[in-house]
Amino acid sequence: LLIQMVRFVHLNPSSFGLCADPAEYVWSSYKNPLHNNELMNRFGSLEEWEKFHLDKYSYQQNAPKIKALTIDE
Repeated sequence: LLIQMVRFVHLNPSSFGLCADPAEYVWSSYKNPLHNNELMNRFGSLEEWEKFHLDKYSYQQNAPKIKALTIDE
């Protein structure tokens, strides 16, 4: 579930129209995941990291679960 939350956070700016691509958002760590070894160990490569983020079907399946865990006022 943590991995799904990471994707949710990274895709939020583009989902809300703040940018066209998650890598364009200035405040995002999406474009530099190598600083987090635990995350990169789960993916193995930058290609797999990007593939996971671009998997819209999986994102749509998990987004409701993730939204339920967030604080939204």
